Amino acid sequence: MATLTIRNVDEKTHKALRLRAAEHGCSVEEEVRRILAEQTGARPEYKNPKTPEEIDAAVKRVQELFKPLRGKYSVEQFIREKREEARREAREFADTPKKFDK
Repeated sequence: MATLTIRNVDEKTHKALRLRAAEHGCSVEEEVRRILAEQTGARPEYKNPKTPEEIDAAVKRVQELFKPLRGKYSVEQFIREKREEARREAREFADTPKKFDK
């Protein structure tokens, strides 16, 4: 696969991409790949290069790393904070005038 670097993306565009990615439950990078594929008509099929066993082992390693934090900071708390952050950004984004409405 090719690598594409995009420089000088203005802050409003980046924020809009972050919000759109959050709505779709993916990273900004994945959202940009989806947009590009959709707009060009190319729909590549994603295949994880890792085997299920490798993925399982990686998950177990990460779980062990975070074991000391159990009970101190929950996933629910993290999700709650991220959702509030997204709501705050969505309100800010909605309050800014749009230059290029279709």
